[in-house]
Amino acid sequence: RDSVLSRQQMIRRSVEAAKAAVASSLLITAVETAGGLQPAEAMLGTVNSRNKRMNAPSSAGTRVNKDPESLLRLGLPIKSREARALAAEIEGVKADLLVRRLSAVLGHLDNIPSLVDKGRAAILQQVRADTKARSGKILDEIKDKAVTMLAVAQEQAPAGSPKDLEDAQKVLTMQSQTSALISELQENMVPSGYKVKTPDDVKGLPKLEGRATVEFTFKKPKGSDEKFELNGVPVDKVTVTMVVDGYNAPITAGNFIDIIKSGYYNNKVVDRADGFVVQTGKPDEGGPQGFVPQGQSEIRTIPLEIFTQADPSPLYHDTSEALGEGAIPPRLPFQAYGALGMARAEYENDSASSQFFWLLFDSDLTPAGKNFMDGRYTCFGYTITNAESLGGVKEGDIIESAKVISGGDKVTTA
Repeated sequence: RDSVLSRQQMIRRSVEAAKAAVASSLLITAVETAGGLQPAEAMLGTVNSRNKRMNAPSSAGTRVNKDPESLLRLGLPIKSREARALAAEIEGVKADLLVRRLSAVLGHLDNIPSLVDKGRAAILQQVRADTKARSGKILDEIKDKAVTMLAVAQEQAPAGSPKDLEDAQKVLTMQSQTSALISELQENMVPSGYKVKTPDDVKGLPKLEGRATVEFTFKKPKGSDEKFELNGVPVDKVTVTMVVDGYNAPITAGNFIDIIKSGYYNNKVVDRADGFVVQTGKPDEGGPQGFVPQGQSEIRTIPLEIFTQADPSPLYHDTSEALGEGAIPPRLPFQAYGALGMARAEYENDSASSQFFWLLFDSDLTPAGKNFMDGRYTCFGYTITNAESLGGVKEGDIIESAKVISGGDKVTTA
C-alpha cells in the first residue's frame, strides 16, 4: 500500500485540500507495518535583487533556486557575506544564460573579478588555516575563468547560430567549473572539528560528520529491451551521483551511508516511479520490514529530522509545523530535481529505516517555499550528476550497485 498522492490527484485538489492530505499522507508509507549552521546570509548591497531571490533557500516564482550545488552551498555552516556574494554572481551566469538574458550574464561576469579583489582579504581570513594557500589559488582561478567567460560572451554571435550555441556551451562549461571552485572555497570555511549537536535519545545511531558523495547505478530487469536515456542517447545503465549532507541531517545521512556500505541497496528494485518520486529500498517480501544491522536482530529505525533556518540544531520526532515552525524554511529544502528524502510510515514520524526517494521536483506540484514536504519529511541531500535521467527510471528497474565515493569515513556513532 502506498499513501503518496498521485500527480493527477495533486493537480485536482485545491491547495487547502492538498495541505490536509499531505500533512497526513503525502510521502510515504515505507512498508505496510511500522518499521517500514548558519542561515544563508543576505547578499551584499552590490548583489542585485534577482540574485537575492535566486539564493533564497525557499522562495516562489519562476526564478526559484533549483540548483542543487547552490542549495548545498547555502546549507553550509558558514558566515561569509563576501563568499555568498561571489557565489550569487557565479550562479547568476548560468541562470541568466539559460534564459538568454545576455546583458545580465555580462553584468555577472564583469562583477566577479571585482568581488574577488574586494573580498580576498576577508575570505582568506575566514578559511581554515590549512586551506589558506589552496583558497588563494581558488580565488585566482575564479577570477581568470570569469575573464575568459566574459571574452567569449562578448563575442555575441547571431542568436541561434552555430557560433552562438558553441559560445553558450563554452560559458556553461566554464561556469560549472567555477561553481565547483566556489563550493570548494566555501567548504574550506567550515570550522575545523565542526559537529552538529544531536539529542541523547539518538545515541547509538550512525551519524555523518560533514558530507559524503555516493553513486547509484540503475539497470533494466533481465529480459527487458528498454533503455535509459542520457543526454538524448539510449543507454543500458545510468549512474547518478548524490551528495549526502550530514551538516543538516546528520542521523538520516549517517543511517543512509551505513546502509549503503552494508550492500543492502545492491540489486534492490525500484518500487515506485510515477513522475513524482523514484523510490527504492523496500524490504524483501517475507523478510524484516526494514534494515537490520549485521549482528543485530531488530530493525533499525531513525527519527524524523528537520533543521530549520531558525534553529541552532536539528529538530527531531515532530514536524516543524507541529512545533509551530511551519513557516520557517528548512536548510535543505525539497527544491531541486533529485532531492533526497527519507520515506516513513504514514502516521509514524520516527519509522524511517531503509526506504528513500528521489523527488522529481516540479514547481507546479511542489512549489518551493509553498510545498507540503518541507518540514514534514527529511531532506538529506541532492543529486548533482545525471539527475535528469531519474525521469526515465521505471518501477521494476534495478539498483545494480550503490557505493560511497567519498566521506564514508565520516560516519561516527551519535
